[in-house]
Amino acid sequence: MKILYAIQGTGNGHITRAQVFIPLLQKHGEVDVLVSSIDHDLALPIQAKFKINGLGFIFGKKGGINYWKSFWRFKIIRFLIDMYRFPIDDYDLIVNDFEPLTAWKCALKKKHIIGLSHHGAYLSKKVPRPQNKDWFTEMVLKYHSTCNRNFSFHFQAYDQDIFTPIIRQEIRSGEVKTTNRIVVYVPSISAENLIPYLEKFPEFKFIIFCKHTQKPYQTANAEVHHIEQKKYIHELLSSFAVICNSGFESPSEAIFLGKKLMCITMKGQYEQRCNAAALKQMGIYVIDKFDKDFGKHLEDWFQNPSIIQHQFPDISEQMIDMVLAAK
Repeated sequence: MKILYAIQGTGNGHITRAQVFIPLLQKHGEVDVLVSSIDHDLALPIQAKFKINGLGFIFGKKGGINYWKSFWRFKIIRFLIDMYRFPIDDYDLIVNDFEPLTAWKCALKKKHIIGLSHHGAYLSKKVPRPQNKDWFTEMVLKYHSTCNRNFSFHFQAYDQDIFTPIIRQEIRSGEVKTTNRIVVYVPSISAENLIPYLEKFPEFKFIIFCKHTQKPYQTANAEVHHIEQKKYIHELLSSFAVICNSGFESPSEAIFLGKKLMCITMKGQYEQRCNAAALKQMGIYVIDKFDKDFGKHLEDWFQNPSIIQHQFPDISEQMIDMVLAAK
């Protein structure tokens, strides 16, 4: 059986799921990978056969998306040509993690495609939303990568075919420690913008993973590193706490490990506003934006004793069985 695994390449969350699912799919056939909108830092378990420009965003440095760069990187004519030429009929099973080219090509060819993503959860009205819904983005989420059947993931199983997060085996089997080190992974904010606030808490050591830093360096109470998987996992397992965006994979791993967690919602990112609503319901400390009050939020967070932990079960093989049954 020939299998295509198509991934949205913006951010690292889709890649961490692929690291779990691709080896499991390889047990059932020959797997090719397509990655679109390449703006991630982690490696896939196999080399991607197809890399396309796609529809994605570029992170900025002050808490949001760089829409100008994102707009200029998107080449609609190139995207349409890539979609027209893509050999979708070569595959017996197509699995899609929020990737538009293969989803639209399958729709045109009336070919069956199965969604395996976090974003598919937003097709359900039972999934938490912010108080002020963004109806345009709701439509984008609905039609961005339409699939015939969706299996999706969220912090809780809010509805049928929504499942709890997929946690990497390195996290599940790793040795958990507690130190005074705090992992900071906020791709949309540069280390230079974060450090002035963090240095006011010298009793902690902040380990910052930053997209915009190529060479590691240190300050009085911070280490700054480019995003590297082994280093990140090591620091995550031995940390006291985690500061990250209101994404999905990073908060899920921190909650699984029982780490003190603060989430910063990325500006202009409706998906993160939805995630933030769910995280708040769970009792996680969430701030709606990064601004001059960040230092006050840190003080409040350190004084807040609550730590939320959920032992998300390992359902990865079960999910592959469900995908194969649905094809």
